[in-house]
Amino acid sequence: MELVHIKNPDFEVMKKIVEIEQEAFEGAGNVDLWIVKALIRYGLVFVIKEDENIVCIVEYMQIFNKKSLFLYGISTLKKYRHKGYANYILNETEKILKVTYHTKEILSKKADFETVLYADDTHSQFVFDRKAVSLTTEEGYILKVTPSFYISDYNFQTQEVHDNRTLDKVVLSSQWKNDLVWEITDEEKEIAGYKVRKAITDSYGDKTELLYTGKAIAWFTTDIPIPTGPERYYGLPGLIVELYYEKTREGYSLKKVEQVSKEDYTFVPLTDENPISKEDMIENYLRSKEVKDILKAAKKKKK
Repeated sequence: MELVHIKNPDFEVMKKIVEIEQEAFEGAGNVDLWIVKALIRYGLVFVIKEDENIVCIVEYMQIFNKKSLFLYGISTLKKYRHKGYANYILNETEKILKVTYHTKEILSKKADFETVLYADDTHSQFVFDRKAVSLTTEEGYILKVTPSFYISDYNFQTQEVHDNRTLDKVVLSSQWKNDLVWEITDEEKEIAGYKVRKAITDSYGDKTELLYTGKAIAWFTTDIPIPTGPERYYGLPGLIVELYYEKTREGYSLKKVEQVSKEDYTFVPLTDENPISKEDMIENYLRSKEVKDILKAAKKKKK
């Protein structure tokens, strides 16, 4: 038994899917070649093969202009029914990828924390949740780490980035097209059991801070072929396993990758309210006049 994600609208495969639908619903199947083609391009189609023959199919359609999917249909050839194929294909295709990163931001291990990336076949959400911390470094310096919470959603097809940042209990939003330009090198190595390749791009973040000056270095793997990673670093042909800034070596390193049920994480429907610029979302949210005006207006509204 083999589970296959149909990514390209091959005529013979589409024809077989229509035949299975017609048999399953005794000639009243609700898909034709045009619908199957649309489901493959704009939704998700999975099949189970036995000896290279398709025996079970499931289709998901993407809600127009949104990032969520709904179950469109599921069918099994009659002679393969009551053998658990339908339950298996639903359980397997409704799982999402959970990637946990060890996150290092400042020059003290005491401030390290974890960030999480969730992804399916259409998009990902990176959840950054840093708590407030006050600590003393080995050199005796007192560091106060401010809290920070944001969710960054990346649509694999449109390459649109949609961010929500929570600041003083107010949610700020920003949207933009991913515009990172990557230089993919020939340098390869192995990290956490994955064969990875080095890529370089200009770093995001406040360029007045040492952390964000210079380049961002990413190591990605095509073993997990999704174009996403931590902290809005998107667009490579595989998952980013490690990312750091060349000036400080601080950043993200893979802790674990696992498949979880959609019951364990529900993709957050992000808001378009309180829109701010990309630069204010990433770099200037603590200094931006526009952000301060939004926060001030929100406080007045509460009174």
